[in-house]
Amino acid sequence: MQFMRRFSRSMHVVYVNSLGVRSPKVAEGRMFFRKVKRKLGSMGRFYRDGGEGFGVLTPIFAPFAGGIAQRAARAALIFQLRLVMGALGLRRPLVWVSCPTAAIVLNVLGQTGIVYQLSDCYGALYDGDAGAGERAEREVARCADLVICASERLLERSRALYGKGEYVDHGVDYELFAAADRSPSRPVELAGLRAPIIGFYGNMDRNTVDLDLLEAVCRNRPQYSFVLVGDMASDFERLGALPNVRAIPRQPYARVAEFGAAFNVCIMPWLKNVWIEHCNPVKLKEYLALGRPVVSTPYPELQRSGALCLAASGSEAFAAAIDRALRDDHPAQKEARQTWASRHTWDEKYELVLSLLRDRGIEADA
Repeated sequence: MQFMRRFSRSMHVVYVNSLGVRSPKVAEGRMFFRKVKRKLGSMGRFYRDGGEGFGVLTPIFAPFAGGIAQRAARAALIFQLRLVMGALGLRRPLVWVSCPTAAIVLNVLGQTGIVYQLSDCYGALYDGDAGAGERAEREVARCADLVICASERLLERSRALYGKGEYVDHGVDYELFAAADRSPSRPVELAGLRAPIIGFYGNMDRNTVDLDLLEAVCRNRPQYSFVLVGDMASDFERLGALPNVRAIPRQPYARVAEFGAAFNVCIMPWLKNVWIEHCNPVKLKEYLALGRPVVSTPYPELQRSGALCLAASGSEAFAAAIDRALRDDHPAQKEARQTWASRHTWDEKYELVLSLLRDRGIEADA
């Protein structure tokens, strides 16, 4: 989305909402119904013009494993894409793929080029057929003129499997988060909350967040207030019953920065799995742009931030790292965090992508 906003400054952008990698499960509880409600609402709008050359398309589509149903779904999807492209006068678009499900419509849109933004290891997330994600990813990578990888592990994997790949990690909307840090106001939802506040924002489910670790840390530090902002799978909802935990529903992007600015320590209690091993969470740079101390479970890409973050495994070590972050924080460290984050803006990443496209004979900023 950040890259598309920048492309829209010089060309018309049609952002196609995710076609889905894994189906939401009823076992996710209220998160399941929220996801379904959002998707149906988006489908009902079909195409929404956000102004300034940026539109959002949510096609009517359901992924099928094969057979007549899959062919029919593909044909319907292509028809919807061509309908919108024709109405907007898009003749030879640059096709940007961030979810490998798009493999079913590649090379039918008369594109001038294909970029595959490899942000996560989707092969670890597909439901049902364990190889479906890898097959779709392989097809997208085969067709792509440029594959950009958000982490070193993804880059190694892409080059080993597909013989191509360039490292372009995620950026940060630095001004938004730095401004939130400077603002004296704080979200009304946190009124009366006792300091210090230990916070996390983002989806919480069993694929990414270590529930057992997070619960143990909350219980082991009753003197701290824990704020969890975002959608929760049903088994995570029990955290909201703890006396020192405040659960806040998913928030608009701009408000996420406001909540983060209220945290004294930001946490990332990740699981240890293939998905996390290949990830590079955007929130790390956002946390650092806020100037806040960060405590995380270890994952490879975390090492790029050097000594700016504390890594800890296990609930006791994680809680002790939060203690240390609170005790040792001082203005010089805050300045170092924000200075580091300011060197990793989305504008910088966008210019790098344009340069890589030009190297391949594709002009995308005219």
